Amino acid sequence: MRASLVIPTLNAAKELPALLETVQAQTVLVVDSSSKDGTSDVAKRFGARTLSIPRSEFDHGGTRHAALMETSGDFVLFMTQDALPVDRFYIERLLEPFSDSEVAMVSGRQLAQPAARRTCA
Repeated sequence: MRASLVIPTLNAAKELPALLETVQAQTVLVVDSSSKDGTSDVAKRFGARTLSIPRSEFDHGGTRHAALMETSGDFVLFMTQDALPVDRFYIERLLEPFSDSEVAMVSGRQLAQPAARRTCA
C-alpha cells in the first residue's frame, strides 16, 4: 500500500520543515502558489517533489485536483502547511482502517502549528 501526500502551500518556509520532518518517509508533493520565501527550496531539501503554480490560478478544489493527477500512490492524503500530524505514526494509522474493504474514508488528528493558532484566536 503506497500513499502520496499533497500539501498546498503559500509562503510556508517557516512551517514546512516541521511538517516534512514528520512525514519524510512518504512520497510528498508540495504544490506551491508562487511563494516569495523559498518554500519550494525547503520542500526540495526534504526530498519532496514540487509543483509550482501562479498564485492567481490557486483555488482550493482545482489545485487539489491538479495535484491529485500528479500523484501515484494507492491512497492520496491532503494536508495543509499549518498543521502537524499528531505523531510520526499518523499516516500509518490513517491507512490502517483500509485493510477492511468496507472502509471508504478516514480522517486523522492534526495539530495547528503555533502561527496558525495565533491567526485563529
